[in-house]
Amino acid sequence: ALWDKSGNFWLCAGVDGLFRWNPRTRESRVFKKELEADKARGSVTSLGSLFEDSRGQLWLARTWGFSVRLPERDTFLHFLFSERDDHNFQQIQRFAEDRYGRVWLCGAEGWVGYALSHEPERGLVKKMDLKTIVGIEDLYDLTTDANGDLWGYSERILLKINAADLSVTTYSFAYGVGEEDFFAFKFLPDG
Repeated sequence: ALWDKSGNFWLCAGVDGLFRWNPRTRESRVFKKELEADKARGSVTSLGSLFEDSRGQLWLARTWGFSVRLPERDTFLHFLFSERDDHNFQQIQRFAEDRYGRVWLCGAEGWVGYALSHEPERGLVKKMDLKTIVGIEDLYDLTTDANGDLWGYSERILLKINAADLSVTTYSFAYGVGEEDFFAFKFLPDG
């Protein structure tokens, strides 16, 4: 679920689509046919993580890819893995936007990459294999700090991607934690 900057409430309703409600106007809308990008399968696949970028575009994780809603055109762009492997990930966990307007996607098996908020129709323009770079197999979340740098975590490490030069730094959780037992990593509101 997500409250956008325009005051709309968005809710992923699984295979039933995406629900938008505006409490001020009391208008609601269900987006289902708009999300049926895979005509061969004919139905909306499971929907997941929602993210609004600095331009008010809504990014939506879905089975086998992602979609981006362009509010100025009231339309969706779809990036399904089977159609455009080079511009997508098979599975997407989270989204985050860095200080340069790049919308980062956290994929499975150690992959991250970014799309450009000013050119979302290009899909992913850069991919990074963190398994090869720093040995991470699963990154569970991705967020930005007050400086616009990216942070994520796995079971064993905290990871930082410097937005300026894309360098990757890792920090171990092994400095005193016995058995890792946590479910989420969040930045506090003050950054």
